[in-house]
Amino acid sequence: GKPRRCSSTFFAEERTVLTEKRRRLRELQRKVHQGTQLSLADFNHFRDLPENIPAMLTVGTKVIAWLNIEKDKGFHAGTIEAVDRDENKYWVTFDKQDIGKHSIPDTDIKSVTPCEMISLSSLEAVHTNRHLVALPTSTPPRAAPVLSSSSQISTNTSVLDPLLASSPSVSRGRISSNDQQHSLGGFPTDLLRQVVQMSKLLSLKQDRVRRMSFLNKD
Repeated sequence: GKPRRCSSTFFAEERTVLTEKRRRLRELQRKVHQGTQLSLADFNHFRDLPENIPAMLTVGTKVIAWLNIEKDKGFHAGTIEAVDRDENKYWVTFDKQDIGKHSIPDTDIKSVTPCEMISLSSLEAVHTNRHLVALPTSTPPRAAPVLSSSSQISTNTSVLDPLLASSPSVSRGRISSNDQQHSLGGFPTDLLRQVVQMSKLLSLKQDRVRRMSFLNKD
């Protein structure tokens, strides 16, 4: 049966889940760092990860790291000198001269400045757009609607589609020639990207609801 909450077995299972999630986070970080194009199977594999994931830190990044040695145990400032991807560690030269250089696990280090983030929904939108472009079609795609310069879009958003109402092209009050050129199958790429992002958010919410229901069962 299910282990009692806060029991040793419960915490052991939680650590196992956390370890597996960290493994997949690192896998995604490496793929993005190496410029690997993600496949549909990859997105399914990473689907329950957080929406925004920090990218791998690079050499020269200023960091705060936890140093787990008896003499200088605690948080210290330093600079990344090398990246050990096989061991999931960073070699850090600390600002305090008598500390020197140490190998720090990626779980014990944080960038001083905001680091680059990996957006799963953006990556999935790029993958979807690339797939749509590659699909063969027997009939020409529908043309995007073209409005003359004098045509105005109604400001009453209650009569507009919610997704279209939040589209940048609609919020500006007209569709520009640049927006007309960035369309797939007759739909603006911004709209397609928002549909993918909304689908991703709904999937994450459903997963969290299922997980909370599981944890609160007797």
